[in-house]
Formats: sequence, structure tokens, C-alpha cells
Amino acid sequence: MGSIGIMLIVYGVVSLVTSSMWAPLEKIAEWIATITTLIAVFFTVVSIYFPINVRKPDPLSLYFTAPIVIIAVFVAVVYTLYSRTVLPVHLVSGFAILGLSGALFRILSR
Repeated sequence: MGSIGIMLIVYGVVSLVTSSMWAPLEKIAEWIATITTLIAVFFTVVSIYFPINVRKPDPLSLYFTAPIVIIAVFVAVVYTLYSRTVLPVHLVSGFAILGLSGALFRILSR
């Protein structure tokens, strides 16, 4: 997934600097970014249940927050794949920020 992110960043920078876009990639770039972001958030949230963690997860995260995010991501992926539409950027960014903040919350000491 990291390589897909790198490729999308490089393409974004090149198209920004050159002010030109490649039509075939433009059609699928946002869709690929959406699905990859949601899958990455899913795996980040599911990792709370892996036996090896830097710190033990809080009960609130373990039994409330993580299951809600897992269900929401699953619904978003199914909706995106079924409807073949791209989710709004702010929705995908919200999922990404939520996944990153959860991961940071677990790895940083309190």
C-alpha cells in the first residue's frame, strides 16, 4: 500500500509541476486512493487486536472505538465498490486521520 501512495504522490507532484494530466490515470487515481486509504485504515484499526502491541490498548478503544471504525470502513469500502463512485475527499481524509491518530495514540507514551 505504501508503494501505491508513493506512486500517487509522484504522479500528483509531476502533474502539478507540469500542469498536465494523464487522462487514463486521472480516471482511476482518486478511486485507487480512496480504496487504498480505506484498506490501510482498516488494517491499522484491526492491528489493535494483534497479540503483540507496543502498549496494551485502552478498553474503550478495544471494545467501542475500534469496532465502530472497522464497521464504518467496511461499509465505506462496500459502498464504493458496489456503487462504483468515489467517496468525497473529506470523508476519505477523515478516515485516514482517524486511523493515523489511533495508531499514534497507541505508540506514544502517556
